[in-house]
Amino acid sequence: MPRKKSVLEDTNTDTPIEMLDNSNIDAESYKNESESPESPASDFGDRNDSDGNQKPDIEPKKQSQKEPYKPFLLVADLGRSSCKSLVYFEGQEITVDKLTSCVVQLESSPGNDFGGFTLGLEHPHETDLDEKGKPIKVKTEEHWVVGARAQAYPDSVMMTSTSNAKVEYFHILLMGVISAIPNLKDFSTGKSQKNRTLTIDLATLSIANASELKKKLKHCKYLVVNGVKYRLNFTSNQHSFVEGHGAAIWGKNQFPERSTLYVADLGAGTFQIAEFSILNQLPSKKSKDSYHGGGGIASLKREVTKALSNGDSSNYLTQTQIAAILENSQWENGIVTALDFNKADVSGSIAYAINQWLTESPAQFALEELVTISRHSPIIFCGGGFEISPVKGIIEKRILESGGISNNLIFPDQLGIIGVKGVLDYLMPSESSNVIELPTKEIENADIQQTA
Repeated sequence: MPRKKSVLEDTNTDTPIEMLDNSNIDAESYKNESESPESPASDFGDRNDSDGNQKPDIEPKKQSQKEPYKPFLLVADLGRSSCKSLVYFEGQEITVDKLTSCVVQLESSPGNDFGGFTLGLEHPHETDLDEKGKPIKVKTEEHWVVGARAQAYPDSVMMTSTSNAKVEYFHILLMGVISAIPNLKDFSTGKSQKNRTLTIDLATLSIANASELKKKLKHCKYLVVNGVKYRLNFTSNQHSFVEGHGAAIWGKNQFPERSTLYVADLGAGTFQIAEFSILNQLPSKKSKDSYHGGGGIASLKREVTKALSNGDSSNYLTQTQIAAILENSQWENGIVTALDFNKADVSGSIAYAINQWLTESPAQFALEELVTISRHSPIIFCGGGFEISPVKGIIEKRILESGGISNNLIFPDQLGIIGVKGVLDYLMPSESSNVIELPTKEIENADIQQTA
């Protein structure tokens, strides 16, 4: 009798799947089954016929060798102004280029545009049912570009345009991040060079409801990037963290003797301050949230626009140009230095705009809180807003001038992605994908030893 096929051997199929779970299957049971060869008699039966003559040899049916899944961890902070991400794969940490949080839908394939892709979707029909009474699945394709390149097309959408844009386009931003992973094909599996599979453990950071953000992911079936079709497998090994959580994880390692610390996260829309308890392995929010909505970098850009337009020049600056001027400005020896696109000195205008923003917008309340908090607790600063050198410099200066304590103002080296880095550091020591990998003979012993 042929050997009974293991349930594990049915896992790696060619049909799209949304999620895999091996919670009821352990490595030892697989080991016992895979290492129990059947005897020749059980495979071929009696070798003689009824007259005593030897039967001809029967060649055993060859088992197809399918490539095991290779899950990778993607940690993504999909913010209103930019998308910051890191990938962890086979012991290596890979940085994904930061993408501007801007999307545009095209009528045809984006070709070789960076952040461009074709997305295959599958939705249940609202009214039509199949013969089993289930909704008919409607398959569609959409063409998108995510990032700065999207602004080259008409009708592009910035995530700062509406309050709900980040939630509405969450799945599109994530697909853009995946398409921008360097050497994407190396993270995939499959025998065909044009049809591959991506198996993804996903972790996200956001103040929005995680289930609402990820609702549309279940309809995303495949991506086409640079002519290669990637089937999407999002595993059940998913994590959601609030904004600031990653920075709190990082801060916990810097202050192991403390029970609490604060995180100040300056994003596009909010200037959030939160207290975290760091007694447990995973920090938890302890205080009431202080979002200071409207105190983010978007409101600073408006102040910069007003300051730079307060002259006799007829040149109009777009928000993208304003952002570029801010990002290229410097804070040197307590002084702002900045140039516009004509190489004209606009240092005074930038300094005035930042101080106005800290005086007239909800950022003023955040600044007042930070002064008080810094007198008794460390504050971990994070978020893309603090990557703007004069913003960091002027806020630090004003806190100290108001009686804050310098040693409690902690500005990590990687301010923009410290939250993503903190989450990655938290997940990697103990987490591994729950996608079943069919071990090859070369790695089987190593896997079993590791499990033991």
